[in-house]
Amino acid sequence: MTDGTGEPSAEGKTVKVGMVCTKERGKPMYRDEFKNLPLSDRFMFGEVMRNSGICKLFLEELLQCKIERIVFAAKEADLSDTVLGHGIRLDVFLADENNTHYDVEMQNTSDSIEKRSRYYQSVIDRELLKRSMDYDKLPESFIIFICNFDHVGKGLAKYERVSYYKGTDDEYNDGSHVILLNTRY
Repeated sequence: MTDGTGEPSAEGKTVKVGMVCTKERGKPMYRDEFKNLPLSDRFMFGEVMRNSGICKLFLEELLQCKIERIVFAAKEADLSDTVLGHGIRLDVFLADENNTHYDVEMQNTSDSIEKRSRYYQSVIDRELLKRSMDYDKLPESFIIFICNFDHVGKGLAKYERVSYYKGTDDEYNDGSHVILLNTRY
């Protein structure tokens, strides 16, 4: 067997690059490594989205804006910073050249998305605003849930949270954004 590098296995046989070799009842079996994995699979999602070119294209299309470059990307970023507090693990956490931060999550269940996004935003903000920094230095951020269901149930492909001051049409813009994508559209 090999790790997919094409080097000889213990049995002296060679496995092609991009293939996985497993043994079942002492007999080697070969299959395409990613052939049957959907994008909603945690591993597949992380592998696809850690490619900065794919992330850049995805964000540009979603937000209808130009991003010069992705300057930071982390797969499964762990932002657990207290012993007693509820930690979070972000599926894909990245930033662009303007220090705008993006958390892209693959969501397979509809439980508490609104509360989850609120909590994720607070933890991300705490991570980004360092001691003695002014609040106006807090960067713009997006939490994007790619849902394999229609969470809102209105048949739209994209839902975006927008806040207003009560009794007005004036938008409350604190630089935080939440977007839900419906892959069942």
